[in-house]
Amino acid sequence: MIANILETHEAQQGVKRAPRTIDAFQQTVATTLQGFISHPAVDRREVLAALKYLQTPLTGAQIKDLRKAYQEYDASRAPGALVDSVLNLMQRYGQAGDSAPGAAPAARLTIDDLRLVCFDVLSS
Repeated sequence: MIANILETHEAQQGVKRAPRTIDAFQQTVATTLQGFISHPAVDRREVLAALKYLQTPLTGAQIKDLRKAYQEYDASRAPGALVDSVLNLMQRYGQAGDSAPGAAPAARLTIDDLRLVCFDVLSS
């Protein structure tokens, strides 16, 4: 049982460390933003900051908000609105790939870290 717990924990840590893929919709928005780099109505630095944000995988909630922002852009066709929306997402959620404040890498779990906990169930 102990070996199984240690193996499962190690597998979970491996999944957390594995690189995630970038959502296809996220790539679509990045491609759209690349077309705005030399657009006179938007600041090139802001477009580059938005593109940098979109280079790392986003969470499901971020993708949902990104879809909503893209739909608003699609309705208005205002390039500045899409750039501003992506920058607002970046401010709201923080830089993509940021870890939680004060979070340290998970320490390796050893047998000494495990404690036996027993429960006795009484039924009548």
